[in-house]
Amino acid sequence: MRTRGLLLGYLVLLVLVFVWIFPLAWMIANSVRPNEEIIAGSLSDFTFTLEHYQSVLFGRQFDRCALNSLIVSVSTTIITVSVSILCAYSMVRFNTGGQPFALTILMTRSVPPAVRIIPFFISFSILGLTNTLLGLVIANLSFNLSLAIWLLQGFIHQIPRDIEEAACIDGCSDIQVLWRIVLPLSRSGVATASILTFIYTWNEFLMAMVLGNSVDTRTLPVAANLFVTGYEINWGPLFAASTMILAPVILLTLVVQQHIVSGLTMGAVKG
Repeated sequence: MRTRGLLLGYLVLLVLVFVWIFPLAWMIANSVRPNEEIIAGSLSDFTFTLEHYQSVLFGRQFDRCALNSLIVSVSTTIITVSVSILCAYSMVRFNTGGQPFALTILMTRSVPPAVRIIPFFISFSILGLTNTLLGLVIANLSFNLSLAIWLLQGFIHQIPRDIEEAACIDGCSDIQVLWRIVLPLSRSGVATASILTFIYTWNEFLMAMVLGNSVDTRTLPVAANLFVTGYEINWGPLFAASTMILAPVILLTLVVQQHIVSGLTMGAVKG
């Protein structure tokens, strides 16, 4: 029975891996095939070509869009983690806002982006923040702060108060305790929050499409969407652009996957 259970478990795991890998492999394979073969859908004919990557790289200001995505993602990550560590420390050690405030922050994560898009657009139009990178950073902050605070709360809960009290006895202020004690001991949580924030911001599409669809503020997901028109879908360039957008995220995830797993598991348990 135990052997059957293991075999069944491995079979389910293989099916899940296939379901996850197949669309990705299909996208990468079609990114190096001519449009004629992609439309035909034939698996027997395969002609290798890099014309789609050339079309993406040397057209539609892909380099400018990549720079915009990098600026928005890095800025959002830095601000999110900086604000989240202060908020999480205050909530854990000083019970700022109490339990209702903590639940409110967590509930904001469950609000769909489509629900927020209209208030954001109206507010940003009045403030002159539409089609600006600052507006995109502010919009992404509203989505990522709640998750980062929740993650860092779990890590700070695990830090013994005795260590902080000993530092206070030695003359450290609250800010010094946070900088010298809390941050080093919760570096895995900080790394996890930073990585997840960067990935979510890098892949964000809806807000970038509505709030930053100008040539100067267009991000990579929005640039890839330009290959989908009202008359046709340019499958080859679309697959090539999607592959280049996903490549940094996949590489980053593979490099730091241990930090992500340990961060999500350790931070989820309160000591």
